[in-house]
Amino acid sequence: MIVFARNPKALAEGKPVPHILNSAYNDLLDFLGPEFQPLWCSSDDTKGEEDRKSYFSNEAFINNTMVFSYQSIGLMQQGIHRPYFARILQQCADRGAVTLLDVGSGAGQLGLAFHALGFHVSLADVLSRSMLFAEWRLRKHGLDTIPIFELDQNANWFPPVPPHQIVTCFDVLEHLEPAVQKRLLAWMGEIGELVFANLIIDDSHPGMHLPIDVDDLVAYVQKKWQAELSDYYPGKDNKPRQHLLIYGSGVSYPDVTPTE
Repeated sequence: MIVFARNPKALAEGKPVPHILNSAYNDLLDFLGPEFQPLWCSSDDTKGEEDRKSYFSNEAFINNTMVFSYQSIGLMQQGIHRPYFARILQQCADRGAVTLLDVGSGAGQLGLAFHALGFHVSLADVLSRSMLFAEWRLRKHGLDTIPIFELDQNANWFPPVPPHQIVTCFDVLEHLEPAVQKRLLAWMGEIGELVFANLIIDDSHPGMHLPIDVDDLVAYVQKKWQAELSDYYPGKDNKPRQHLLIYGSGVSYPDVTPTE
């Protein structure tokens, strides 16, 4: 729970008041000014569903909404993806400074967290307001040497990104059409020694997310790379709500196929 030191009315009127208690939300407040929405400061997907109705297409939504910036900060603050981060740290133990590319980096929250842990971080995302916010944040904090690569919305072309030891792609694939999902997975496998991507399978927000065919995507990456599929976040019936897909040339364990 975030405790705010100002109310939305005072914020809209531009009155000078103290900062809120989270530095990442402070950045967002400074960037957006009167547009800042305190009620969006959480990891609740409801705000995304409501904001999506304001846009005529999924592409326009992704390019122009700021909801993903609020969302990524909320997810990080609440530790939602902590089990995934633990897997990354396990793979990188005793390897020194590791290069990490965060695909679909949004506000840069994951990248900044791993930068603080000593990783050599790069960011990649489509040109959007969230990407512009991330660029602004890096400049604000004197981290503008961290590269940000622009991605094509439909993954028809990719920037010249150097190889990275780790590539992360969290909460991204569910926003892409199936063919685009595969093109992105293929590119990440080419530039990443180990790729970590989550696959949402029990989706409570179908209005904002597109379907993911887990079996098809796993079979696709297994044509070229070893892959591991792990279950996470059990629901009420104890079935997983997400899979973590790890694949790439650095995977040394046996192939694992989806559980029935």
